[in-house]
Amino acid sequence: MKKDNALILVEGIADITFLRDYLKHLNPNFEEIYDKKKNKLELKLKHDDFQAILIQSTNGYTNIKSKKTTIMKYIDASYKILVIQDTDDRSKNDGGLENRNKYLTELKKELNIDFETFLFPNNCDDGDLETLLLKIVEPTNFQQINTCFLKFISSEEELNFGYTKELNDDKGIIFNYFRAHKGMLNSKEEHRVYESCFWDFKNCNLNNLNTFL
Repeated sequence: MKKDNALILVEGIADITFLRDYLKHLNPNFEEIYDKKKNKLELKLKHDDFQAILIQSTNGYTNIKSKKTTIMKYIDASYKILVIQDTDDRSKNDGGLENRNKYLTELKKELNIDFETFLFPNNCDDGDLETLLLKIVEPTNFQQINTCFLKFISSEEELNFGYTKELNDDKGIIFNYFRAHKGMLNSKEEHRVYESCFWDFKNCNLNNLNTFL
């Protein structure tokens, strides 16, 4: 990883906590400074003040334009600007790889600001952060938990409480994986810690993100 300063703009807190732990995997010397109130994460190399990586939430790709003043501030300070957002699927506004890239390209022109873009899950396919997470789970730990969870979902469907779809979407599955190992509190996006015993940070599905960073 080059020693460049960077501002990374992501969609939300789930992206912040994941990127924090992935970046610390790539370089264990990163020191963490976290300001929950500002929803901002700053990573610095220990004993080296040259590199700083700040990760900030935009609360959605459509709010990037509201960050123009912040972006200009960091451009003036010689920071690289990286935009990491979800691709989503074509059912959502500007969803799908081509549409989301088109939106962000037009946004660059509108704001007259240059930034580099990466779209979850892999900058090639439709999906989001959770799509990527389900590809990099540690198989044994995940299968043990998910087998039981699928039985629970099946029972819930029979009881007809109405939450089957919510439980069975990617966010619900990821939440349950955390909850089974870490409890309810640590399953919330702002409290999550991605550990190598539960997540495969060497998985080939991370290769494109690794190259981008």
